Amino acid sequence: MVQQRLGLAFVPEENVTTFPGLTRVHFAEPPPLNGLGLAASRHHPLSLAAQALRRTLLAAS
Repeated sequence: MVQQRLGLAFVPEENVTTFPGLTRVHFAEPPPLNGLGLAASRHHPLSLAAQALRRTLLAAS
């Protein structure tokens, strides 16, 4: 989904190790204070779920 610019994807944990290119994000841990970036397409609006996640991530910083 992300590679096709369709937005974020949430997959079952067991699929993270099965498919190359997937990365696990731990939200229970505070994000690192340096090196954290947030990218979004300028050509496609964020979905409601992506907007909520963006607000959550930005509020934690």
